[in-house]
Amino acid sequence: MKLRPILDGENLIGYMFFCPGCKEPHSYFTVKLKPESPVWNFNGNLESPTFSPSLIYRHLRLCHLFLTDGQLHFLADCHHELKSTTVPLAEWPEGWR
Repeated sequence: MKLRPILDGENLIGYMFFCPGCKEPHSYFTVKLKPESPVWNFNGNLESPTFSPSLIYRHLRLCHLFLTDGQLHFLADCHHELKSTTVPLAEWPEGWR
């Protein structure tokens, strides 16, 4: 499985994927939870997903990417070794829930 659903009770509110650059999950929310929360458009394809706009993830470092047609396009402002590269979205690694 490449994308994992995010549920609020029985309601689907988004999807998670495992980022190979940060080595941790990142999330796209497709339902607005709060007035200030972002929402992404999703093409509905679980095997070759596209979300827009770009995702900016800030935790211990910055990760900025586009997920288009199942490809992770890491932008130059990422703070990891995959910056400025494109890699296919992979299955979740063993041992991750």
